[in-house]
Amino acid sequence: MQPNIATYLTILRTCSSTKAIQYVHLQLVESGFDSVLKIATCLIDMYLKCGDLRSANMVFVRLDVKDVVIWSLLICGYVRHGLFAEAIQLFKYFQMECAWLDEVILACTLKAYGNVADLVSGRSLHSQVIEMGLEMDSNVRSALIELYAKSGDSGDLDITFLRLEREDLVLWSVCMSNLLDIGRNGDVLKLFEQMKMIGMKPDEVIFVCNLNACSRLANLFEGQQVHGQIIGCGHEVDLSIASALIDMYMKSGSPLYAQMVFQKLERQDVVTWSALTAGYVQHGLYEEALELFIHMHQQGTAPNQVTFVCILKACSSLLALDEGKSIHIQIIQSGHEGNLFVANGLIDLYGNCGSIQEAEKIFNNMMVRDVVTWNSMIAAYVRNERGSDAMHSFKNMLQAGLKPDSVSFLGALQACTDMSALHHGMHVHSSIIDAGVESDDFIISALIDMYSKCGSIEDAFIAFQRWLNPDVVIWSAMIAAYVQHSDYLHAFSCFEAMQRAGVYPNSVTFLSILSACGQLGHLNEGCFYLKLMVESGITPGLEHYNAFVCILCHAGLWSAAEDLLETISVTSNLAGWTTLLSACKAHINVVLGRRCFDTILTMDPQNAAAHAIMKNLYIAAGMQNNSDNIDASRKFRNLWKKPAKSYIEISEEIHSFMVGDTSHPDSNRIYQKLKSLNKQIQELSLDSPERALATSKDSVDCGHCEKLAVAFGLLSTPHGATIRVSKNLKMCTSCHADIRLISKIELREIIITDLYCVHQFKEGICSCESGRMP
Repeated sequence: MQPNIATYLTILRTCSSTKAIQYVHLQLVESGFDSVLKIATCLIDMYLKCGDLRSANMVFVRLDVKDVVIWSLLICGYVRHGLFAEAIQLFKYFQMECAWLDEVILACTLKAYGNVADLVSGRSLHSQVIEMGLEMDSNVRSALIELYAKSGDSGDLDITFLRLEREDLVLWSVCMSNLLDIGRNGDVLKLFEQMKMIGMKPDEVIFVCNLNACSRLANLFEGQQVHGQIIGCGHEVDLSIASALIDMYMKSGSPLYAQMVFQKLERQDVVTWSALTAGYVQHGLYEEALELFIHMHQQGTAPNQVTFVCILKACSSLLALDEGKSIHIQIIQSGHEGNLFVANGLIDLYGNCGSIQEAEKIFNNMMVRDVVTWNSMIAAYVRNERGSDAMHSFKNMLQAGLKPDSVSFLGALQACTDMSALHHGMHVHSSIIDAGVESDDFIISALIDMYSKCGSIEDAFIAFQRWLNPDVVIWSAMIAAYVQHSDYLHAFSCFEAMQRAGVYPNSVTFLSILSACGQLGHLNEGCFYLKLMVESGITPGLEHYNAFVCILCHAGLWSAAEDLLETISVTSNLAGWTTLLSACKAHINVVLGRRCFDTILTMDPQNAAAHAIMKNLYIAAGMQNNSDNIDASRKFRNLWKKPAKSYIEISEEIHSFMVGDTSHPDSNRIYQKLKSLNKQIQELSLDSPERALATSKDSVDCGHCEKLAVAFGLLSTPHGATIRVSKNLKMCTSCHADIRLISKIELREIIITDLYCVHQFKEGICSCESGRMP
């Protein structure tokens, strides 16, 4: 028996996939029913519901006769799927074929004009709406409000709203929602007051809109007023309102109130759990967020993608890799691993916790990547000292057709900074100019830092000068650059110029100035700036006190430095005690150094850096047996310092070296060059006291990574060219002495950027020695 039209219509409406529709469609073509208007309308409708716009359009094009219903069906389908330009084009074709407009087509076309911000065409269509008397249709009214809101025309939005029938709650909620979309949060609250004045009772949607406005404004007082009305109307048990209340209290800085709202609920759904979790993460309460997630699991509520994104952020911030892996398993089991935002959170987690291979695995398995995905991967590489891979990812991102944002550029600049890759940094700078984001304060600061640490203080100053009215962030970056280059005269001059310009220093500015005082050994000036900092209303942080410890050490006030560290109300100040221990090594103060070493081990028994410093202190003091005991203790505990790594950029290609590295293709030539340099130093009797103190394994051919990079630079660049090398740790005394002499032998300027300073070696002199102020 052959199916009739009614049978086919019934069967089509049961299809839930494109494949099923196509099967029925094929039979319709064979039976000749595909050209029947009712059948064609049903086919288009079902294709659109399955997201197959191509097939829907194909059915539409093949029709000889089309009515208003079928036109409106396809136009609205395009709008529903975000194809606004295509919907507008189809509407124009419709106007050429049909004289009659219905409410559905008008509403969808107005929505399309709003989304492409075509205000002129939208106003023209609005005129037709008025002429046809359809302005009061609920769908048309909502579309008109959306048109003027998304086109940014606040005046027409207000006029349109006033013209319309205002007794409809839907209309109020639509207007408020669109005001939220264009950032007119204060106007949402005003509209809410008008609504109360004319005696209308808000519904759940309107309450949520107003709570969202309070949330964005961080307006706790208004939020509490809305909360009071919600209680009066009996809507507090509504879960969507509860979620909005939790969000409002969290963003207004009242996590306790948010928790109270949550606890008063008779039942909680995944949205309310997620809202509270997100709030904890927003306030940095990461451990509380983890506890909440566990409790949520115990209550039997399945997390959604928002919950997973928030809890992954908490794990990432706590460096809680084991907990993160456990949550990853739950993500896989719940089928959320393919979600873009969740995958981005996983990359951030693994990258931040040092599991870079896991981060790469997730990245490579992703079918869709957005800018955040690439930014997360770039940040992961930078964090794990894989600058070359970070730059490679940045280039691949550009080739993929994605437009970098400020975070992308900051990541790329940091990679260039870490590797002293000046030419790569210049290319990134050009891209920043092309993208039009050079005016961003953080971008300018990152550019100053990049040029400074690549050894080009001149380019750093040019980047600084491009900003006509620099704020405190940019001034601080320039001052820090001068301090890094041991150019203390310009650092203090810049500090004074900043104040003359009416810009007040912040904690970062004072940290640079105190560091300069420490390097100069200027005790009186250090006391003055620390006092000025307090008088400016800035509470000194741990890093400021540690910088002052350095000042006291240079002034020879060892007891005062030790007393200061002991009185700081911080249980674990590893950085401060390590600073004092390093100063003891430089001045061969064995007794105090040993006390510092013991104090550090009580805080962190696995501290490998302290063992290395104490060992070298004993060597400098001629106490070899004590040095051997420290080394034996380190080996027994299986403690190893982070491996030293150096980078050099040659012909825009990054080369990396590690201690004793023989993996480079030119390794034989590099070591031959080092031996040749050592011979020249000995023949010319250019040995310095620094070299005399070095052990045999610290000689010029010891294989220290910065010397390998310098040797490769000498072999690979024209005579007289500047060599720029970056090292992830501090230069040792032996390397510093050797490279200073190499610069004199080779008549080269050699710039080494280590963890603390930019060393400019020229004619046997280093900037860190010549940068002293009188």
